[in-house]
Amino acid sequence: MAKNPFGFVDRKRIDQVKKKLEALDQATRQRFQAAVYSTLVNYWIFYGAFHNVELVRESWRAAQKLVRDNAKKKEMGLIEEPDLNAFAANENIRQNDWLIARDDLTAATETLRRDLSLEPALILKPGKNVKTSNPYPPVDEILQQ
Repeated sequence: MAKNPFGFVDRKRIDQVKKKLEALDQATRQRFQAAVYSTLVNYWIFYGAFHNVELVRESWRAAQKLVRDNAKKKEMGLIEEPDLNAFAANENIRQNDWLIARDDLTAATETLRRDLSLEPALILKPGKNVKTSNPYPPVDEILQQ
């Protein structure tokens, strides 16, 4: 009885276990928040890449139209060959920009798919609801287990 009066030694161990559980709970929440933040950042990268592809595609189409229009002008003798070559080079640059933007979109899409564990056949578009074949339980239930 003298070694453990009023259960002080036992209470100290219980307090230590409670502190360890609180630290573990905090670490789990931090990892969860980091994962959610990472997914959110990847979504906005995907969102930007999606809209960038459309803008770059329009730029490429405008460059194609400019080459076609200036090819007609060359036939009429209004512009010379070097001018037409400059417009064609601009079109090639815009096409290259579109290919890069499309690759960026593909990379962003695959990163988002990996983060959200989505099927490869699912087509992603910003602002649309995503439904999977196996919905996950709510986060609160997972954390309470």
